[in-house]
Amino acid sequence: MSNYHHRITQNTLNLYHTKSSCLINGKNAQKFTDVHLPVMLKNIEDMLLPEQITPADINNSSKQLLMSVNNKTAKPSSDHHESDVHDNELRKLNETIQVVRKEKQIRHSIQSQESDIKGILTDFMKSVSEQILELKYELKEHVKKTSAQMEELKDITCGLKKTP
Repeated sequence: MSNYHHRITQNTLNLYHTKSSCLINGKNAQKFTDVHLPVMLKNIEDMLLPEQITPADINNSSKQLLMSVNNKTAKPSSDHHESDVHDNELRKLNETIQVVRKEKQIRHSIQSQESDIKGILTDFMKSVSEQILELKYELKEHVKKTSAQMEELKDITCGLKKTP
């Protein structure tokens, strides 16, 4: 059994979106760039792209992750393995991604319900419109029939006046 322990290193990754660049501070930054960063990016890509999560969703997920890291009170002790720290960070990222996925599912559900409501309202309005057209036609026919009856009554009335 080996007692070999990885040394924990801390790096700071500064992202400059306006310049599409980043700056890595800390000891052994090259290892972070060569080993950890590609793994992090691959994990993020594997989790987010198949779900069609938007850049806004990714930003919210990152923001929540960073806020949780900033708000934590317990710092990892120096005897933890670097892989344990990495696994813990991935677990937190996974939890945050799950929250974002749930939020996206809720938004999708709301949009679907809104679409269903719009469809129901459209069908209702179409039905009402068809009924109104039918009533207009029936009223027009009734007016024609009533007008014809009035003309007939007029003819009868005029005929009665002429026969003294």
